[in-house]
Amino acid sequence: MRRRVRVGIGWTWLPFLMFAIGCRDDGVATGGDGTPALRPGEVTWTVPFPGRGLASFDDSTAFFLGRDHSVLAVDKRSGRERWRSRTGAPGDATLGFGSVVAGPNVVVADVDLFAFDRRSGAPAWRVGIPGAVLAQSIPTAHADTVFGGASNGQFVAIESRSGSLIWKVQPILGDTNVAYDPVYARGRLYGCLSNARTGVLVALESATGRTVWAAPLRQQRPLQSSRCIGWAAVGRDLVVVTSFTDGYIHAVDRESGAERWTAPNLAATQAGGDMRFGVIVGGTLVVGSSTGTVVGLDLATGAERWRTDTQRGSADAPLVADDSLVFVTHAGGQLAALRAETGEIVWRACNPLDRVGFCNYTAAVDMDRLYYAGLEAAYAIKK
Repeated sequence: MRRRVRVGIGWTWLPFLMFAIGCRDDGVATGGDGTPALRPGEVTWTVPFPGRGLASFDDSTAFFLGRDHSVLAVDKRSGRERWRSRTGAPGDATLGFGSVVAGPNVVVADVDLFAFDRRSGAPAWRVGIPGAVLAQSIPTAHADTVFGGASNGQFVAIESRSGSLIWKVQPILGDTNVAYDPVYARGRLYGCLSNARTGVLVALESATGRTVWAAPLRQQRPLQSSRCIGWAAVGRDLVVVTSFTDGYIHAVDRESGAERWTAPNLAATQAGGDMRFGVIVGGTLVVGSSTGTVVGLDLATGAERWRTDTQRGSADAPLVADDSLVFVTHAGGQLAALRAETGEIVWRACNPLDRVGFCNYTAAVDMDRLYYAGLEAAYAIKK
């Protein structure tokens, strides 16, 4: 089972703390109607729901995948539930970690890829690969095309309206690789192919699936693998991924795949490895770590600009950002917002009194809100 959801302790407190543990102080400002104005990090609404993985949203609705094969749609502004549907996939629990909006549908991963009409929740289509699962990867989308990765090393492109397969490719032959978390950027798809020991970052033409380049990630530390598990960061002329075990950061040229620089693990010795994900904001690459330390690197050179420890535990979930802030979800269910340029902690959420919070996995970042699929509820947090 692939890692995705990090569970802290004390989750039985969650239903009682939903509204109690936002970041509030005395003297809070009020809105125009006299009600208290929300501060960054406060919950704007919650809907009871056994969430799992990454949420998504469109112009009016936020979408959440559940642990019990369910899919939830919520009005972004009011928090009113719009519809619930089910994938119908087998098993007691969902095998998949997220959702994506594409064309008229929302697509979720649960063994296969399932599409639902995002206005009504009506099932639209289901696409699978015989002998493999499409749930190892979180799907991504561009316009009317959905992209996914399979457990047999194949990447796929699917027409979002009809569910028709546009292309299916296996960039590296062999049955030991898994295709992880493709990312779309400027007509290309970037993803990782990994087995137990090695990883390869690949670039594909999004329209055809043709392999543009394949960049093997060199093993940096003895007895530790160089496998990567996707969620590439793409910015300017670089594509950046991290090795799952040795914790090294690899930056390659976006056009050629040639290595431009590497940056080391944060720990001198780390037998258990280091799970790290990065996000690019302007000229800064911000990278988390299982050690709990977050670093900001110069995107062009890999030189360290700043280093911050939010004192909230492991920062090993994928990072997300807007134009200036990076949102770090910690393994204990807590959230910190950092300024990308300096590493300054702007605000913390979910657990101001050192109680286990409820921020789970990674946020979906909207204009003024974050959406989380929590273990017991789907909810929105003010940015």
